[in-house]
Amino acid sequence: MVNMQHTGFGASVPVARIEDLVITESADEVLVYDKQRHEIHHLNQASAAVWRLCDGKRSVADLAREANVDVEIAQLAVNKLAEANLLKGNLSSSLMLSSQSRRKILKRAGLAGAGAAIVSISAPLAAAAANNCINPNSCNAQNIGRCCAGTIASVCASTEVAGRTVFACVMVSGG
Repeated sequence: MVNMQHTGFGASVPVARIEDLVITESADEVLVYDKQRHEIHHLNQASAAVWRLCDGKRSVADLAREANVDVEIAQLAVNKLAEANLLKGNLSSSLMLSSQSRRKILKRAGLAGAGAAIVSISAPLAAAAANNCINPNSCNAQNIGRCCAGTIASVCASTEVAGRTVFACVMVSGG
């Protein structure tokens, strides 16, 4: 395991990655642009709270308590953060959830109106598509990755929201 600290037999604690990220925070949510991977991640309130606390000293139980979420939600958030490459290193096997466990947690969280959500989209640099700019109203599946005319450093991108594919021009930073 790389860049993970251990707090006992088989237990490890996650560490938030902040290098090469552009982070915009609101009171409840966080928007993260990964300059290495050119991806944008939207963290909901639960995931943002857990991510802010991932300091390499707190267990998942500590994260849950301090973020004021159930332990299952904190563990799901940690798994989603790892998938989004927002944690340093790899998760220990003791922290990884199976897809069946995830579905159960998501089903319970959905019924309770809470949960850990991270929506990620790929955002190629606008400069790479500079010669192919489109009208922002024309952002669709055929125009993914093309720059959006009349906007500053934005590209057409897509993401899944509530089972639907949504297309939009999103601002990116190449710096």
